Amino acid sequence: MGGWEARADIEGLKEENELCIGQKTQSQPLSCAITLAQAILRASTVDFIVQKATELGRCALRRCISNRTVVQLDMKDAEEAREVA
Repeated sequence: MGGWEARADIEGLKEENELCIGQKTQSQPLSCAITLAQAILRASTVDFIVQKATELGRCALRRCISNRTVVQLDMKDAEEAREVA
């Protein structure tokens, strides 16, 4: 699935900036599927990781437990994280 690219100009550097969007083009879909393997993190960090992975065009996000994993998820946290992803 492709996204959109746009050329834009920032007008004024004031308290409320204006962004003038110019030409928009639809970007091509990625030629490969990206799967991100992420060690289990605190809940507050998981939202950020999901957001950034989505922006990068990931197709799947897999949680894993590494030798250095300290955080323990309870079932409620796991279900909430699954819904967000």
